[in-house]
Amino acid sequence: MLVQVSQSPMTGHSYQWQNAASMRVWGIEYSLNSTNIQTKDFQWDTSLNISWTDNKITDYQIEDESSIASLNSIGIIKGKRTNSYYTYEIAGIDPNSGSYQYVDQNGDSQITVDDRTILGTPDPRVVIGLGNTFRIKNISVDFFFNSNLGNRLYNWTAASYTLPNSTSISNYFRETLNYWTPTNTNTDVAANRAHGNGNSLYNSRWIEDAWFIRLQNLTLSYNLAAIPGVSKIFPVAKIYAQAQNLFVITPYSGLDPEAANNSYRPAEENLPAFLPGSVDMNAYPPARTFTVGINFSF
Repeated sequence: MLVQVSQSPMTGHSYQWQNAASMRVWGIEYSLNSTNIQTKDFQWDTSLNISWTDNKITDYQIEDESSIASLNSIGIIKGKRTNSYYTYEIAGIDPNSGSYQYVDQNGDSQITVDDRTILGTPDPRVVIGLGNTFRIKNISVDFFFNSNLGNRLYNWTAASYTLPNSTSISNYFRETLNYWTPTNTNTDVAANRAHGNGNSLYNSRWIEDAWFIRLQNLTLSYNLAAIPGVSKIFPVAKIYAQAQNLFVITPYSGLDPEAANNSYRPAEENLPAFLPGSVDMNAYPPARTFTVGINFSF
């Protein structure tokens, strides 16, 4: 598994591509195409595709402990699913200080790096595509749903624009108004600190379920070639109206559950590195589009 691994400053390089780990991948894919009803004036066709995949890091190909720790910070952990979110699970807000309290995972009465835990992955376990076509004489209606299940997403946008920053002037989400104060202790937004509560940017508070069901495409068309005389000039002719990305059902609070930055993000202050597709960092969502057209073939 090729991955960018942090290097000691003594080397003069921040990162180096290395074959750093071994990974085992397995899964199942099922496809079905059917004609459910077919008569002279009506036909209903269905296409279904379902895939389930899983993986596990089986071993490290490096021995340096600091490099292994760097791998762990980006979710490459032996015996676990790759690209996992590996950080602290919050247990609420300390009513006395306004700081996040974290779960003591190993029960040693102190919070250290050993208390980090797996909090899911941005990679879906199940991907589903479902399409249907209905033809009534010369009118056709097509729609296609796609869905990702079992995935989560780190909503950096929410963290960055919710946690107040006493050293910066910026726009924030309305939720920020509910930040902790000595008179407002029943909240899940940390206190107004310098540097935007930097150490609180990456924890379970901002890692959200991101499964979704999306109506990706809906098309209504009419076969113009059925009009007497048209087929002599145009063997294929149709007029259509199409809509894409009509709606999405998801628990994710960001703009879109698929709006993740698709490039490697190196580590920065208070944040580890992230593999592609792992973080919604002001990512732009897909557009909802409407198209009307005429298609002719000679």
